[in-house]
Amino acid sequence: MMLIFLFTEKLLFLEFFVGVLIGYVHNKIKLSYLSGLIILIIGIIFLFLSLSSYIVAIELDRFFIWGIPSAFIVMGAVYCKPIKNSLLFYLGNASYSIYLVQILTVPGFYKFINYFKIEINNELLSILCLFSSVIFGCFFYSFVEKNLKINKKITKEINS
Repeated sequence: MMLIFLFTEKLLFLEFFVGVLIGYVHNKIKLSYLSGLIILIIGIIFLFLSLSSYIVAIELDRFFIWGIPSAFIVMGAVYCKPIKNSLLFYLGNASYSIYLVQILTVPGFYKFINYFKIEINNELLSILCLFSSVIFGCFFYSFVEKNLKINKKITKEINS
């Protein structure tokens, strides 16, 4: 990590490090649900503050603008009381597929918008990219990832 820090101007790699740190802290320190909720709310407030034109004008690294608020949100969510909701449970299971397909859906959506010369503001475009990534990720999860898990389990049983 220190070697990367010495040779880069961007602090994006620190977001991964902070995620590891959150996992470590969660295993070592037990906080109350209320503490988790407070940390989560602070993260959400920081994230909304990052939308301020004043913050954008400062030209801070994305690690400070989005990484730190995101770290607060993740840290708070880890300690919050779990919500039992089938849609959220499904999205949690599909989250890795959503992560995998977003690398294709976001640029694909931008190319679609540019090809058809559709005028759209960036905020709406971001929301549409988010929803398209979630939809395609869920499709991928339901029809590819789940089937791969089932086939792997069957293969393991046959070989046993």
